[in-house]
Amino acid sequence: MSCAASSVTSSSLERLSGQRRRRASLFSQLSLGALAAAAPLDAVASPLPSWLGPAPPAVAASAAATSARVLLVAAGAYSAYALTAGGQVWAWGDGLEGQLGDGLQYTMSVLPVPVRGLSGVSQLAASFNTAYAVRNRQVWAWGDDAQGQAGSGTAGYAQDRPQLVHHLAEVRAVAAGGYSAYALGARGQLWAWGDNSSGQLGLRLSVAGSTTPRAISLGRLGRVAAIAASTSTAYALGHNGTLWAWGDNAFGEAGGAATKTETPVPVAVPGLGKVVAVAANGFTGFGLLRDGTVWAWGDNSFGELGPGPCRSTGGGARAGGAHTGKAGAGGCTASPWPKRVPGLDGVTAIAAGGESAYALGAGGTVWAWGNNTYGQLGDGTTRSSPTPVRVTGLRHIVALAAGGTSAYALGAGGVLWAWGNNTYGQLGDGTIAPSDVPIRVKL
Repeated sequence: MSCAASSVTSSSLERLSGQRRRRASLFSQLSLGALAAAAPLDAVASPLPSWLGPAPPAVAASAAATSARVLLVAAGAYSAYALTAGGQVWAWGDGLEGQLGDGLQYTMSVLPVPVRGLSGVSQLAASFNTAYAVRNRQVWAWGDDAQGQAGSGTAGYAQDRPQLVHHLAEVRAVAAGGYSAYALGARGQLWAWGDNSSGQLGLRLSVAGSTTPRAISLGRLGRVAAIAASTSTAYALGHNGTLWAWGDNAFGEAGGAATKTETPVPVAVPGLGKVVAVAANGFTGFGLLRDGTVWAWGDNSFGELGPGPCRSTGGGARAGGAHTGKAGAGGCTASPWPKRVPGLDGVTAIAAGGESAYALGAGGTVWAWGNNTYGQLGDGTTRSSPTPVRVTGLRHIVALAAGGTSAYALGAGGVLWAWGNNTYGQLGDGTIAPSDVPIRVKL
């Protein structure tokens, strides 16, 4: 399939409002997890910080459907999304860029609100301030489009309700990270659109980006089985269990085979066995192997790579270069070489957000490690930990998702739990109070 494309230009970005430019600048400079630095857990924030500009006309607090059975969950920086058994997609949290999909901007909702015009959805994904849904093997997007990541063919205008991403068909899955998005086709082909500042679209670095999907040349990778993305790095899992990465590699997040800080060509991540699942947060990659172990590489500012020493030379990792400017809790600031996260066995799923990571263990228990500034490790404390700790009170969990500084767990009965930062109501409990233990989302 040929995909028409157009590049993001500086003139198109000038159409952003002053407030939106300030917000876009903030997110482009910080990883998802770095957003945690705004306030301590016990400081309940006002509905919208002053740097966002004028407050919205109202903070939505209308009750969502009760006892709805959740089938899917996804999370952006400060927003979350769920698909319920009735076919409705719900959103809650920050809606500044229209990412709640309810036809509004410059607002927020502390309870789930229905996303307009979506049914028959098979998958959800979200990045900083943009959300995506696969419906009838096509991709729909809404929210921030500053870098063309909503696939509208232009850049600069936020989309406050779902719009079809053109030039795609027979899509199996969608992934999003930072200001870029990726679609996986039925035959294992891959498309990407949005920001390409680090080569994360698989295009030469001289190309700023694309406002419509463009095919990625997979080379030796061949057919792709699964995809994931972090702030500016993309990952593709091959059918043979090999893992490939491209884009930003400043902290070694593209793996030890990448010798530059930016690589637009997919390279194999070395030192891994058969990979069955991949996740990524701000600047760290995570692989779940067939034997149930979890491996991590890249940034280690908050112990994302786990406790103990790690190999911190070679690859594209910036010397001494964790973005916080301090030594990582696991003994090195960054490592391009995958390291096994100890204490995790029999893991069936992984998720990552900000500077924290999550693993689904035996009996549906959930384990977390990394940054815990907002209680996003869910262990009843705000102490960051390179050693996985058990999330309090969760059993029979079947799926995980993580946002900037909040996390979500889907129970076997369709009940959704959330914990961590709640500045924008992203825990969906009707308040803006953070929680260091899981609380039920009011769906």
